[in-house]
Amino acid sequence: MSAMSKKQLDHFLKRPLIAKIATLLHDGSPTITPIWFEWNPKSRTFLLWARKGYGGLNAGWYDNLRRKSRVALLVDESSEINPKHDRVLVVGRAKTLPTPKNWLELQLRMTRRYVGRVKAREYLKTMPNARGGWVRIIPDRIISWTEAGDINIWHQRYLRPGGKPVY
Repeated sequence: MSAMSKKQLDHFLKRPLIAKIATLLHDGSPTITPIWFEWNPKSRTFLLWARKGYGGLNAGWYDNLRRKSRVALLVDESSEINPKHDRVLVVGRAKTLPTPKNWLELQLRMTRRYVGRVKAREYLKTMPNARGGWVRIIPDRIISWTEAGDINIWHQRYLRPGGKPVY
């Protein structure tokens, strides 16, 4: 396994994969929540959208990020169907954003990405008309893995005694 190239990383993160966001609860214990995201290859950041009543503003992850901005985000595609184990781990900071003027356009774009162009407007109609909250994840580190054509090829970090840890 090796790190993804910039082109591979951008292609992987443009896909409608569900991310898992790790945040800290009030008592300091970790929690993980599946979430939609949008990758911006120019700024190398992630945009998240929290929707009131649908996990977003009422869910712990949004409040957790407002309280403590440290975050980890995992995007992966590991399954029995696709054993490549491609994945991206992001360690960074979250910044809550004011509601953008074009929030409806952004919301529709992200919804189309995950439910498809045909169902997007219908999907959004089922939600309360609330602006929600917007969060930008600013990576300190982006760590990626991809299969190098042979699943038996291990990343050199695992093969060297005293290899450098991922984190």
